Amino acid sequence: MPDIVGTVINLRNFLSNQETPVKVKIGVGDDSAKIFTLKENRKYVIPDFQREIRWEKEQLIELMRDIKSSEKFLGNIILTIKDDGIYEIIDGQQRLTILFLLLHYIKITYSSAIGGFETCSLENQSFKGFNLLMSYNFDYDKMSDDDKQFVSNTDVFKQRKRYQHLWEAIPASGMLDNSDKAKLFMRNLERCSINIIANSDDGTGRGIEYFLDVNLKGVKLDAEDIFKGYLFSNDAGEEVRELWRTLKELGFRLNERIEYYPIMILLKHYLYCDLYNYTEYEGISFEKKDFYLTKEIEINGSVHYAGEHVIKAINNNAYMQNCLKNINGFLSIIIDIIESGGASRDFKEIFVPEAKMDSTEIEVIHDFIKIIIMDSDEIPKIVVMKYIYTVLMNPLSSKSDYRKIYGVYFLWAMFILFDSKRGGDQIYEIVKSSDWYEKIISRIRYYFTYNEITERRIIAQCRYAIKKDCDNDYIRCKTLATIYNFFEIRGEKVCVKKGAFKDLYTFVKNHDAYSVEHFIVNNGKKIKININGIEDEFSYPAKVKKYANSIFDFIFIPEKLNNDMDCMHVVDKIKYMDKCKIDIQCDYSKLVYEVVKDTFDSYPNFSVCSDTEDAKTLLEHYYDEEFISSYSIYAKEIVSKLVEHFKTTM
Repeated sequence: MPDIVGTVINLRNFLSNQETPVKVKIGVGDDSAKIFTLKENRKYVIPDFQREIRWEKEQLIELMRDIKSSEKFLGNIILTIKDDGIYEIIDGQQRLTILFLLLHYIKITYSSAIGGFETCSLENQSFKGFNLLMSYNFDYDKMSDDDKQFVSNTDVFKQRKRYQHLWEAIPASGMLDNSDKAKLFMRNLERCSINIIANSDDGTGRGIEYFLDVNLKGVKLDAEDIFKGYLFSNDAGEEVRELWRTLKELGFRLNERIEYYPIMILLKHYLYCDLYNYTEYEGISFEKKDFYLTKEIEINGSVHYAGEHVIKAINNNAYMQNCLKNINGFLSIIIDIIESGGASRDFKEIFVPEAKMDSTEIEVIHDFIKIIIMDSDEIPKIVVMKYIYTVLMNPLSSKSDYRKIYGVYFLWAMFILFDSKRGGDQIYEIVKSSDWYEKIISRIRYYFTYNEITERRIIAQCRYAIKKDCDNDYIRCKTLATIYNFFEIRGEKVCVKKGAFKDLYTFVKNHDAYSVEHFIVNNGKKIKININGIEDEFSYPAKVKKYANSIFDFIFIPEKLNNDMDCMHVVDKIKYMDKCKIDIQCDYSKLVYEVVKDTFDSYPNFSVCSDTEDAKTLLEHYYDEEFISSYSIYAKEIVSKLVEHFKTTM
């Protein structure tokens, strides 16, 4: 048999459990044919390095409509022929799985009426419980506890619910709701054709190469498929496949907690953090999204052109294996961090005893990493990866090395406050360098140069005063408060102020003493009104409600005080705090308190109101005509005060 053979056969012959001879024409103009055989009782295997099922019900319905109308050509199925009747699916696993679902549905619903054929078996290595789940017709609730456990434990890529939705879509389509419809559908389905492209397993990755050739010249694959394809075409060994499986499994585990750190970003981040440590790769420039070279480069005597995939340019299987190993190590650390309320035993054991790190400081480091990783902004995560990869994963790290997290944390706060995504290119440049920490300090100083800060005050005000799409700006604000209260740059290092670590630890860990108060615009989006002993409520206008999540809306005060001021308007809060002679412990909150007092002095005076309706009229006018202007002045003043303060810590 040639290295690669191909021919078109009907679906019944392809999926039948019977031995199926397949004729392959040898050459153009040649009537001779080569025969290879799809063995009896064969098994099609979806390798666990393949991506998870991504079909939506809309795609399923479209396929069913096509088949309902007539027999169709269903595209390519690329196989690697293994020993003992095993056929590994290199391409086409999405369609193949859906076809098995359709055949199973028709069989269990109408088999006595329309016959059909006995299918061969299908094994999904990333979901060993798939066939068991299908035997229950994807009704998870009806499964025994042991079967549920097996399905859950083997569902590496969390595909169960997606398959359940696809299964439910079949009867919902109405195209198989009686035996006559099903008989016609089955007739067309059996006659549908596919193009088999098969190669023998010789360990070279030829099947994967062909997969890339076929698909890159047609419908564009996504970045993950292409990256994986080039990875396996260079190295078809079991070790790299196992590393990829682990990467996918850890990636899904991570994305159960956060949705905005997919594995392609992880791969991109790692290459920027590590690739440029090697002299031969220093000149590589690649697109951050698709991993294609952006300019020509010569590596070890070979020229690689713009548009070529970075893996082909690297051309080093040992490096790529090490890349996957290190990313998996990184993932193991951050998953442990985000799944734990505090520093776990495993996390504490990362720190070498010689560094003599205090357990409370380890807790703070843990929380700082968690805050950045859990944030929705992608760009600062690359600096965390650089820190974890070069410091936490390095057994030779010192106490000074471990404390570099303070610089990472400071940089993140400055980035989210003063930078835009266009400034992310500078962050990527930082992690390319071996002196990345020194460049962090330089970047922090850069934010406070006169020409920069003038422009960026406006950016900060606009970006955060009206931001609607971020639910964690109170965490960002607490980060800002943390560095305002406790950090300084001393001796080209970001340090905790002398004698302040105990207070820092309390501020980070004691959520009762430093609870989050929506100070200017209440979190409940309403204000209590009391006029002459009559109480009522006023709801903020829609354009004002979004300010409740502005980064500048928060202060940090004791929980009891927070509860006491529930639904007060901001002026009443100030009066209450003055009357109670509240001693605010958080310096940043003191700053906000003083600026608010000076800024919101035009707030309505309810003493002139005869009833709550008069008060509501005043409030409507204020929030419609004056609030946004006052808030803008307030935000600019806060930024100005922050800049003034931070310049003194440089």
